[in-house]
Amino acid sequence: MIKTEVLCLETDILLNSLSMRRLREVLRWTGVIILFPLHLPHLTFYVTGRCKTLIKSDLLRYKNHFHYENCPDYLYLLYLLTIDRYYRQVFYYRIGPVAAAFLAWYRPGDRYFAIPKEIEIGGGFMAYHPYSTVLNAERIGDSFTCLQCTTLGYGKGGRPRVGNNVSLGANVIIVGGDNHWRQCNCWGRQCCSKRCSF
Repeated sequence: MIKTEVLCLETDILLNSLSMRRLREVLRWTGVIILFPLHLPHLTFYVTGRCKTLIKSDLLRYKNHFHYENCPDYLYLLYLLTIDRYYRQVFYYRIGPVAAAFLAWYRPGDRYFAIPKEIEIGGGFMAYHPYSTVLNAERIGDSFTCLQCTTLGYGKGGRPRVGNNVSLGANVIIVGGDNHWRQCNCWGRQCCSKRCSF
């Protein structure tokens, strides 16, 4: 009898969470429809811009990860621009500083996620809630992923170069150039502060 009640309670909780997810998605897509006029300039820069292939590769990674493979690119771009200020920051980096200045004053990205305009970032860039993140590398390769509190910065030997298919977890700090970078974060009982290489 008690097991049946617990099972019913767990089923109710699961159904409520599924219905809350559906409701959240409906509200998000409603926001996309309502804010569509605000994103017309964004779509214009996407369609006519020089970085369309890089933006498309970023979108493809997001779509595959969040299971929106069948959604058209322009529609998913509108979705991300509406709900994700971090993605807006990446989009503004991709379209360049002049176009970004035109758009970001009324639809800002995240001010705690810094991507300097001088660095070169390959396609397939993905950032999961990159609060307090600074990516001041010389170059970042394709399919790069980072989480919150990631810092790539200038140190002995210059700025780091990050290769393809690199994922950096939370609270990672990498400073320095070729063969001089230091990973200054700790987890568990081990801290790494010696010279390493990618």
